[in-house]
Amino acid sequence: YRTHEAMALAGLGEVDSLRRRLAQWEATPEPSDWAGSRTYIAALELAAHGKEREGREMLVGTLPLYGRLRKTEGYRDELYDILLETGQFDEARREVLAGLSTVKSIEDSIGFLGDLGSIAARQGKVDDAARYDRLLAADGRRPGLAGEAAAARSILSAWLGDREGAVRFLEEARAHGVGWAEYRWVHRELAFAGLRDYPPFQQFLKPRE
Repeated sequence: YRTHEAMALAGLGEVDSLRRRLAQWEATPEPSDWAGSRTYIAALELAAHGKEREGREMLVGTLPLYGRLRKTEGYRDELYDILLETGQFDEARREVLAGLSTVKSIEDSIGFLGDLGSIAARQGKVDDAARYDRLLAADGRRPGLAGEAAAARSILSAWLGDREGAVRFLEEARAHGVGWAEYRWVHRELAFAGLRDYPPFQQFLKPRE
């Protein structure tokens, strides 16, 4: 319930109340390091609901915890986001390459390729980003991988400033049943911050029958 409360406070923009609650929970021992993910989620929700500066500051503040959790299963995506947000591109790339070295299938490599492309895009290395996009496009032509490849390409397109392409790939991912392409994930994705005032993206986020 703590995570849901944190998300609600973030959605309402109650920054001070959210910080107090997170501090209280952090002072209360838990059986796991879930407090880190809770703060991470709350930070993304703040940024998505009109408190972008506060959300990004909170996100950066979780870096020491994730530095301790870098070997823990399930935390790679969160650590990657934080490293990307703090401009630690070389470290983010090392984390992604370490993860990529463990994959056993093309499907499992798609997210890593997207991450490498996003890092290149953030660094202004457009040619490198385009190369990763071509790899993702090729993967997307393989049976059963079109949706996952489209999801990765939507994020890469957003970092490249291609808002039309980002939404087009989001629609493709949704059409292929990719669970990530749902409102609860997409609306708080850091890469899509530049799309929040873009009418086609706003339309994508609206409920559908």
